Amino acid sequence: MPLCQTLHVANDAVEASLQQLQVSLLRDMESFGSRSVGTAETWAESVEGMLTEELDGRLRAHRPRAGRIEEEVRAARSFELLAQRRRVEAHMARQSKAVKQQAAAAQDALQALRTNAAAWKAKLLGYERLLGNAMSLKGVDICCGRRRR
Repeated sequence: MPLCQTLHVANDAVEASLQQLQVSLLRDMESFGSRSVGTAETWAESVEGMLTEELDGRLRAHRPRAGRIEEEVRAARSFELLAQRRRVEAHMARQSKAVKQQAAAAQDALQALRTNAAAWKAKLLGYERLLGNAMSLKGVDICCGRRRR
């Protein structure tokens, strides 16, 4: 009667599981990134439309005389649109940076998981060799006691 049951897991099975995990995490990050880009573009379009309507309404209500004032209003409007475009570009850059950081964190977590799995595998193989050498429970106690010191 064995003192301990062992479960043999093939390296291929562990690697396949880790690869599937990595693929699903990357797929989730890509979908999150595309959703973020879509949301940002929708927001930018809606805000641009609202601001354009507001500026057009002000222009219609004010009816400035032709000349210098019209040019100032047009310049102010173009500056506003330019500032909005810069805000959207900065937002997109931040989103891109966040996605890259998440990908790096996922890679780090995957590497840590692989390292941890390798350590557990080595530990289990050591226990398996120990059980092959120990003929009784007393032998296991002696071997474990020797390792603890």
